Amino acid sequence: FLWVVLSNTKKLPKVKEEEKEQVKNDTKDMDFWEACQYTANEKKKRLEKIKKALVYAMVIALILTFFIAIKGYFADLIIVVIFGGIMFKSKIFGAYNPNDNLEELFYRDVWTPIFTEHNYHNVHIGEYGSINDRSIGLVKDDESKRETRSVECDEFKYNRVEYYHEVRSYDKERTSETTTFNGFELFLPCNTGVNEAIRLVPSTTSSNGKEKINNAMSVKKQDGEEHIDIEDIEFNGNFEVFSKDPHSAFYFLTSERIEKLKELRRKDPLSIVIQNDGIYIAVNKFQLFFEMPPISVLQKCTKETFETQFKKFEEMLEEYRKIL
Repeated sequence: FLWVVLSNTKKLPKVKEEEKEQVKNDTKDMDFWEACQYTANEKKKRLEKIKKALVYAMVIALILTFFIAIKGYFADLIIVVIFGGIMFKSKIFGAYNPNDNLEELFYRDVWTPIFTEHNYHNVHIGEYGSINDRSIGLVKDDESKRETRSVECDEFKYNRVEYYHEVRSYDKERTSETTTFNGFELFLPCNTGVNEAIRLVPSTTSSNGKEKINNAMSVKKQDGEEHIDIEDIEFNGNFEVFSKDPHSAFYFLTSERIEKLKELRRKDPLSIVIQNDGIYIAVNKFQLFFEMPPISVLQKCTKETFETQFKKFEEMLEEYRKIL
């Protein structure tokens, strides 16, 4: 029985690769919506396989249990249950997921054309972005970083990101994750005219004295920087300003920009870095854009569904562009 388990487990990578190639061959001439229907059908077939496997597993388990119970080999019964569970899980849940192929088509046939139609150029949609957030002091470093979606084009960069670290609970003997940042980052390219970077990070105190500031965004004074006070009480209560060149900070932070920054800060916790090539923004707010929904939801979606989502993203983008 152990040999059967190990031999089946050993074959899994090959079986998974064969299924992956089969799915790619089946969908190579399909557009996203055709592939969506194909994936839904494949899921139905897989569900039928699972049902059959469950029936066979139950019959075999009953026979083995009856035989071993009669013989009195209860230790052997435990071993059979454990290895049977391993084999069943490996065979059923280790197979290739057709959703993996569908996601590639989703971004190619749904989102990329929408960006193109709205006059965004050289669009690339992937999982990892190129915003060097930690090196420029946009957010504080943490043990681990998880990125789920990135959109980069000539007009902007967007990155969905989460920072977290593991916490060991010795009394419960388990490990959990503590999230320190769960939001998105933007880069808006432009010529800001500043000589040195200006960093605006959330103040450790807020104007109302009640808000809890997330320390992951409070990257304090770095080497060579000066702390700069702005002649605005509310602004100083929400942001701390750092730069190696105070003149650049005063030059950029006009009264109109200060008012806009205060308005944005009232809505969400955010950190901003202004460099000569543009503005970097980190917003600690859970908000999903461009993620592929479950197949059951996708079947009810149309192009207008994603156009509506894109409109919301553009409205948000315009709000931050007003800083420029």
